[in-house]
Amino acid sequence: MPDWAALSPLSPLWKVYREKCRRSAHFFVFDSGFVTTKDEHDLVHPVKPVPDEPALRVLLDCLLVSGRLLPPADATYALHAGVADAFLQELARSAILFVEKSRQVFVSWLCCIYLLWRARTFKHQLCIVQSKREDDAASLVFTKDPAFSRISFL
Repeated sequence: MPDWAALSPLSPLWKVYREKCRRSAHFFVFDSGFVTTKDEHDLVHPVKPVPDEPALRVLLDCLLVSGRLLPPADATYALHAGVADAFLQELARSAILFVEKSRQVFVSWLCCIYLLWRARTFKHQLCIVQSKREDDAASLVFTKDPAFSRISFL
């Protein structure tokens, strides 16, 4: 993976990687090195790449299918993990995905990264973040201090 800070945005390698990111959410999230997250519990190395965990790749497949950006038959991570084809077909048909989660499992981060990728990749997207309170949803999207809000940080 290249050192992005050392590369010029005009370099051919930078352009190739940006195009790969545009074409593949999986590449953007897990393989590009463009995306970093923060771990508030790690005082020494708080900025980290997205953990490349099979469950997160399955969730990303489900987000892409529900967003009608990936045909169910191409959701290879989800299919290999045992997600039923009928479920993926229903995700594609309904375009609705509910995710029940607990804290500290990286689901909120992944959903924010997916929305960022989608907003940067496709024009005129309406991306909505919902949480238990408006303040909680807003803090996932934008604050003036990018060290606090997730999408601002990304």
